[in-house]
Amino acid sequence: MAKIFLVVALILSVLSGRAFAEEKIRVAVMDLGQYGGAITRGFASENLGAMAAEYLTQALQESGKFSVQAQDHVAEQIAAAKIQTSGIISPSMARKIAAVLNVDYVVYGTINGVNGDTMKIEIVSSGANVHTVRAILIVDMMYAKTGRLIVARGEGTSKSSRVKVGKDGAGFITVGNKKIPQVSVHNAIQKAAYAVVDDMISQLPNLAEEDD
Repeated sequence: MAKIFLVVALILSVLSGRAFAEEKIRVAVMDLGQYGGAITRGFASENLGAMAAEYLTQALQESGKFSVQAQDHVAEQIAAAKIQTSGIISPSMARKIAAVLNVDYVVYGTINGVNGDTMKIEIVSSGANVHTVRAILIVDMMYAKTGRLIVARGEGTSKSSRVKVGKDGAGFITVGNKKIPQVSVHNAIQKAAYAVVDDMISQLPNLAEEDD
């Protein structure tokens, strides 16, 4: 009798685990577009849209609520379907992408602003400006079944510990005659992406109610 009970309990545990896995929301994340003039001159050489998409993917996966398609797979499927996704994605295009990828949601949006602003002057060796990089992401999460949207906003800031002036070097982005560490840009966008996902998750129950 005890053995039968254990077997039944094991089966129920396996089925419960599968059910939980199936409850994860299937989603694809697209590279973010950017409005003209939103990016400070000097940041243009960075592929910020792809960087933001990677951090959004990471944040969605770590939340445990989403099953996110790999970026390489998304790119391959979109290319095979001959869908043009460069620049800013429209809602109608997002629904086409969802159909091609067989996902519940498509995440897309824009880098609304990335800039390096001088905050104060610090004396470090010969002296340098300290900058704060600020990133703002405006991201849509479209429910493919209805076309309804969650619009999420995230902002992140990252202070550079040291800004060098002089020749171009690996690991720095030039803004005017100053150099801001690339890690500051990455950190700002990462923080903004995680803030976006937190905002998305808080809005999901409202979207589910609208679907009902």
